[in-house]
Amino acid sequence: EYSSSEQYIEKAKNYVKQHYSYNITIQELAAHIGLDRTYLYRLFREKLNKSPSEYINDYRLKKAAEMMANEQLTLSNIALSTGFYDYSYFSKQFIKKYHKAPGIYRKEMM
Repeated sequence: EYSSSEQYIEKAKNYVKQHYSYNITIQELAAHIGLDRTYLYRLFREKLNKSPSEYINDYRLKKAAEMMANEQLTLSNIALSTGFYDYSYFSKQFIKKYHKAPGIYRKEMM
């Protein structure tokens, strides 16, 4: 049996899964689940040990890394389709998570 806090987290994760390519605000995420922003933040910290925005970022980066296997997609396309509208920000975030620039990561993957 799920506790209500786990249900909220699951709802939030599903929302991110379906909307990660858009500019999701934490306010919007909280409203979708029917929670206060501050409470949502606290739940994420407690259950996932990260903030909602860190979770969204991580999810987007994971998706971006998966998309790199598709050689048809440019790195800019990948950044855009995973919700990063600024390539240099995408690149910085990617390096922070994977310790490699997106281009190098992709080359090593092939």
